[in-house]
Amino acid sequence: MLGDKIERKLGFIRIPNLMFTIVVISGFVFLVDYVSIIQGGRPFLNYMLRFSKALILRGQIWRVFGFVFTQLNSNLFFAFLEAYFLYFLGTSLEASVGVRRFSLFYIFGVIFSIFTGFLTGRTTITFVNMTMFFAFASINPNRKLLLFFFIPINTILIGMLDAAYFFVTILVALIRKDFATALAAVAALINFLIFFGPRFFIDIFNVLKGFQQRSKRMYENGSYWDS
Repeated sequence: MLGDKIERKLGFIRIPNLMFTIVVISGFVFLVDYVSIIQGGRPFLNYMLRFSKALILRGQIWRVFGFVFTQLNSNLFFAFLEAYFLYFLGTSLEASVGVRRFSLFYIFGVIFSIFTGFLTGRTTITFVNMTMFFAFASINPNRKLLLFFFIPINTILIGMLDAAYFFVTILVALIRKDFATALAAVAALINFLIFFGPRFFIDIFNVLKGFQQRSKRMYENGSYWDS
């Protein structure tokens, strides 16, 4: 796997508690802007950090990496949920695959996002964060999580919903000729495949195949008509 070769060559790169740091800084950016909006102002930190090729070329170099910290939802409740989920996924992956591999996975995801940003003019970190769940599901396909905090569901099933949303977003972006969004999504997916391979999608295929086989057995046994 290419990710193994990258890890061997760049093994000196390791950032403990990377996602905790990102979530804390993102939370600070959100709170400052939230207070500003309440007081009748505008979300100036979000605006100052947002990726913009044109403004970067004019000298606002901090935007090259600053966009990583503009990821939280503008709604206070959903921002809290998003921050918690990012922290949970990041720390879980770090514990599962090691600080080094998780650091490289996320850093390369950011680099790919920056690359697509310079190609199209803008970019987002959203798709890199979405692929963290793909990585988590590929390692823990049968682990149960509480959807909406009270509905137990297998990780792989939530991952399937995430994957569906992911690819619909790409399709809609292509239809609208929003190549910046589509390219950012494809780059994040490539980054996931580099470090975690196709295991997640193989698991999805196996789950769907299992559903098909069970449905076929139910049909052959007449179970569909027993209710």
